[in-house]
Amino acid sequence: MARTTINSLGVPAGTIVAADLTYPLTTFSSTGIDDNADATAITIDSSEKVGIGTASPAALLHINGSGDAIRVTSTNSGAGGAQVDLLHFSASPADGDDHASINFGGYYSGSTSAYGSAIRSNWTDVSAREACLKFYTRDDTTFYNHMQLNHFGHLLVGREDNSSHSSRVKIVNGGGSGYEASLDFCYEGKDTVRARLNTDASGGAIEFHTFDSDGLQERMRLTSNGTVLVGKTAENNSSTGVRINEGGDASFCKSGARTIVSNRLTNSGDHIIFLRNNSTVGAIGDKDSDSIYIQQGDAGLRFVDSANAVFPCKELGVPRDNAVYLGQTSARFHTVYAGTGSINTSDRNEKQDIEAPTDAEKRVAVAAKGLLRKYRWKDAVAAKDNNSDSDEVARIHFGIVAQDLKAAFEAESLDAGRYGMFTYDSWKDEETGEQKSRMGIRYSELLAFIIAAI
Repeated sequence: MARTTINSLGVPAGTIVAADLTYPLTTFSSTGIDDNADATAITIDSSEKVGIGTASPAALLHINGSGDAIRVTSTNSGAGGAQVDLLHFSASPADGDDHASINFGGYYSGSTSAYGSAIRSNWTDVSAREACLKFYTRDDTTFYNHMQLNHFGHLLVGREDNSSHSSRVKIVNGGGSGYEASLDFCYEGKDTVRARLNTDASGGAIEFHTFDSDGLQERMRLTSNGTVLVGKTAENNSSTGVRINEGGDASFCKSGARTIVSNRLTNSGDHIIFLRNNSTVGAIGDKDSDSIYIQQGDAGLRFVDSANAVFPCKELGVPRDNAVYLGQTSARFHTVYAGTGSINTSDRNEKQDIEAPTDAEKRVAVAAKGLLRKYRWKDAVAAKDNNSDSDEVARIHFGIVAQDLKAAFEAESLDAGRYGMFTYDSWKDEETGEQKSRMGIRYSELLAFIIAAI
């Protein structure tokens, strides 16, 4: 059949040219569908490949041009919208077959092109109609499957091959035994779970697992109320492990061994600092590698191994001499047990106004000797004699009544408060707010005072 130009239906001459109108149509070219076309727009070659924007189609449909390449618009008034099907009609489908692939790439050197990544749909079990989506990226000349979404809804991230890069992360949807969903970190054979992050069966907690010789073990848990558990699963203060509560407190439990280690690697100093409203109120630390201290401001105690001693200190364990009280009028120690008596400084170099007692003072001393009495403490009687649960009796003590000594000084027109043997203190009770007072005696000085008059 002769070539012809078709324009009898109003198509401008030259729009369709050099067309062989024999059937089947094997060669066809058009300069366009509209009046403004000035170059070949659509080509169908002898291999039945269609080219849009190219005269040499490299695929069944080859689109070449700038801007959006494909747009599918649906006018369906129902729930369904536009649909693109990529189907593989094979007479003998098999496990591992790819149904379709979407490849991404372009020029990488001059006008030389290559694929850089791809998405492929693959049969994992064709008889069960189970499939997965595989996501590939390129490493030089090789494509690797770095991510896969399987038929369970699990997302696997990592190389599929058993190479040195075979570690894999698996996001498991729907969970397994005892949990709802998990993030698995796999190695060796791709599906050997080496670590796992998962929600518990109720979905209220997040569990952290690692792998050891006994298999996958839970190491840490974040509960639904914000508590962090390490090495334990129960929110208690009795089982082995660490519990950190959302409210800011924590507990450390272990059987037969230490629970906390503090290691300051360089110079001596604070290990633990205590704050109240962001202000420092105390510290615990080490000093000179042979001692520890507990201090608050200028009041502290330092425990020294090399001296077998405990002595007062201030910040950073620095010794503080003759300045710290042990107990006070409103908070007394009950009994002091010691192998020897106390040593009181009596160095002349630290004293002044050294004088012999006056006659008035001697008369007070004589009077004081006659004021020595035996007595029992009221609180001891209440706790022992008057207590049905006690089988003890309050013991008898011997000494002087401070008020009597004060009166003896006043009888000689002397102020007992000027003498170290007599003490008087007052304070407000921290629990009741009641104003209280108490008198006391330094017996070492009182006895020396009485002896001076003999």
